[in-house]
Formats: sequence, C-alpha cells, structure tokens
Amino acid sequence: MIEVNAATPIWIWLDSAATCNIACKLCYTTPMRSPSFMPLELFTGIVDAVRAAPVEVIKFHLNWRGEPVSNPRLAQMLSILSRHPWPVEWHTNATMLTRRKAAAVVESHPGQRIMLSLDGGNRSSFEANRGAGTWSRALRGAEALLDARNGRPNPSIGIHQLDLGVDPRQWETRFHDIVSRVDQHVIEKPVDLDGAVVGHQPVAIPDGPCFWMGNILAIDVNGDAWTCLLRNGTRLGSVIAEGVQPLLDRARTLRQRVAHGTRAAVPGCATCRKKEGHAWV
Repeated sequence: MIEVNAATPIWIWLDSAATCNIACKLCYTTPMRSPSFMPLELFTGIVDAVRAAPVEVIKFHLNWRGEPVSNPRLAQMLSILSRHPWPVEWHTNATMLTRRKAAAVVESHPGQRIMLSLDGGNRSSFEANRGAGTWSRALRGAEALLDARNGRPNPSIGIHQLDLGVDPRQWETRFHDIVSRVDQHVIEKPVDLDGAVVGHQPVAIPDGPCFWMGNILAIDVNGDAWTCLLRNGTRLGSVIAEGVQPLLDRARTLRQRVAHGTRAAVPGCATCRKKEGHAWV
C-alpha cells in the first residue's frame, strides 16, 4: 500500500444530486445520470470520513453528474460544510434558483463559491445547447442569487461559461449586466465524453495520466468513489465502508501504473483523450 503522508492534497467532487432538470448537448455527465439524490445521512458520513483522513482538501465540490439545486437538502449540506475549513464550490445551471432557494443557499455558507453555468452569452447559443426556454429561467435564477447576496462580498459568485464561439459584442445586455455583478468569469471550451476538447482536431490518446487520476475522489450519490469525472472512470470503493485513505491509495496506485506504462494499463483510461496533467503543479 502506498503511504499517504499527513496533509496529502485531495480534490473532492461529490454528487449531491445525480439528476438534472435539463439535458445539455455538451454535457459529458449526461450518460451517467440517475433520478437520485444523496441522502443527508450519507453526506454527513462522507464528511466525517474526509475529516478523519490525513488529507488537505484543496476544494470540495458539491456537484458532478447532476444539478445540486434539485436536492432539497442542499442548503443543509452547505451549512454542514461551513463548519470545516475546506474551500467549497458548486456549479448550477441556475434554472431552479427561486428567490427562496437562492436566499437559503446564500445564507447557509458565507465562504462558498457558486458558479453559474451560463453559456454562449445570448438566447440562441444558450438554448442550442441547453434547450428551449432555459435562457430566461437561467437569467432569472442568476439574478435571484445575486440579489440574495444583497451587495455583500460573500459568498463568492462567478460565471462558468462554455465558449460557443459567440463574439462578446453579440452578448445580450442582460447577460452583460450579470457579468458586471459577479466576482469571477471563466470561459472554457466544452469537453467531449472521451475527455477531448469539443471542436478541436482529434488528438492521439496520451500515454501519461491526467490531473484527476490519483489526485481526486469523485463520490457518487451512493457514496462510491471513482477516479475521475468521465463515464469510464474506475470505481475505487465505498467511502463509508473503507474510509478515504484506502481509496486514495488505490487511485494513486493506478496513477503510477499509467505513469510507468500507458493508459492501456487501466481499462477505463485506455480510450480517454483528456490531456496529461501533473499533481498540484
């Protein structure tokens, strides 16, 4: 077994919900969804397991396969995380954020970061990916969240925008207004099901491991941990039954196996095109 030293850095993605209210064409988690939420009791057990492990949580994500706001216990989960010194972040499509829900999540954890998934910058581009009628609902939810913060510096609110090739001069005024009110605005290319960047020329399968392998635990609604966020990730085991350290050991062993060979050494990685990445560099 690989020895995990004190304060080993780890990045956690936790599926508060495996279901989503919309089906985006460019979402790489759609094939992994189910109509399930993580129960609060299981969430509490996972948090306790992380707290008991000799790790340094670089970031604790409250999303993976689904829409966090669809879980009616989201605010309670955030409140539990507020008792720990871990950076907390979650992404939302914003379409389910009513004023009441927005106020609840804002008040639950002042130190969190909430990222609004607003693609393209205008109705036509957004709805081409996320479906008819979603643009207005997403903007209303984003505005409700920003209004709930009421001018305070916390929690941090940002935009995670998929680059759909829309010139900023074609962004709608209402979207510009939201951009002016957030603390962070990230624009990234969408990722395909095999980890490649959508729209780029096909790339050869890299030999070495990606950043995720051995550095993260992706935890599903059943409490099972996986090596990565893609559909071919390798199951590591149950966080509740085994704890965090043995699962992280397994993930790091798999990383070494790929690093000393090729991705073919791990069946789930054999066809993955996600770029190579090193730990915490």
